[in-house]
Amino acid sequence: MHGLHADGSDREPGRFLTFERWTDKAALDGHMVTPEIKAIVPKLEPVLAKPFTQLFLDARTGGSA
Repeated sequence: MHGLHADGSDREPGRFLTFERWTDKAALDGHMVTPEIKAIVPKLEPVLAKPFTQLFLDARTGGSA
């Protein structure tokens, strides 16, 4: 599962968030070395205002808010 969302805030115009859910880290690692990903990263870097960052989160269930 994945999605692309605009931040929508005035703090960082043009900021986008991608959301992806992978079955496990091995699946993500495999995706990151595909020819498509290897080809797109160098093409994106020149048009980005600053280097992209990745933040990895773990899904949590249960508990109280």
